[in-house]
Amino acid sequence: MTRVRRFAVLGAVWIAGVGCPYAPDSDDTGEPTTETTSQTTSQTPTGGGGCVDAFFDCDDTQHCWAVDCVAGMCVYEIDAFYENDFGTPGDCKEFACDSEGKPVEVASQTDAPPDDKVCTEDRCDPEPVYEPLPPNSDCSDYFENVDAYCHPGGTCQYCKYVPPDGCDPDKGAEPNDTQETAYSLGTIDDADLFEGYVQCDVLADDEDVDWFVFKGTDDLLGATDPAPRLYTDGAPARVCMFFECDSGTTSIDCGDATPEQAPGGQKGCCDAEAVAPGVGCTNPFALGGQVWIRVDQGPAMCTSYELRYNF
Repeated sequence: MTRVRRFAVLGAVWIAGVGCPYAPDSDDTGEPTTETTSQTTSQTPTGGGGCVDAFFDCDDTQHCWAVDCVAGMCVYEIDAFYENDFGTPGDCKEFACDSEGKPVEVASQTDAPPDDKVCTEDRCDPEPVYEPLPPNSDCSDYFENVDAYCHPGGTCQYCKYVPPDGCDPDKGAEPNDTQETAYSLGTIDDADLFEGYVQCDVLADDEDVDWFVFKGTDDLLGATDPAPRLYTDGAPARVCMFFECDSGTTSIDCGDATPEQAPGGQKGCCDAEAVAPGVGCTNPFALGGQVWIRVDQGPAMCTSYELRYNF
């Protein structure tokens, strides 16, 4: 037996022959007859065919009513199941059903307009509320199943969140505190993806400095445009990039960033959060070289960051 449910509170029963044959109590004119009690209304319409499948044979568009086929008739009953598939989405309201099977508008806790953030719980209380998920909740679906974690504020990032008191005060100096001991990021070419690569790390305090280095190679069809960027959940920090061509003389255009020279003498630029200097070599057919990245000037507390870089 097919049972089609439509929105809901238990109550009366309505029986209607929709596309069903004459009932035995039809009058001689062939007109439908109706019998009504406080709980039931039965109707036998004119027309052929009995009720076999309620989904196809009955009017199932009546909100708040479920419909069954019973003895060739369409039987409608106010149902306790509720499915809010009508109304205006995102207005913190939905429809319930009263004792007469009529839809009435009521407040909803789940019909909040989306804020397009994967790391918030959207609800109504009674106005829209967007509650950030706990830090480091999994949000890998946002990056197509690449490991990712929720951060305060509802953002999803590749790196785990480290709270301000999460650094070990007895850890001492890190191995990448100087240019000579910069952490190697390997070799990449200038045909890399737009978003580039990601490195996760922390600044222990406002005196901590992190150095990274990679070898950049010039691909025939690539474009040399190194542009390291920081994501720190709003904490202040600075990123610097230094470059030295494999051959010929190096030129750097810092634009609005601050020019700076690395301890090893290489030219570079520094700026808050991101820096994108224009780099050049006197040999236009060989734009490969060494790239150093320095992250510094963080706040006086433990600050996790996500460093994205490319060549």
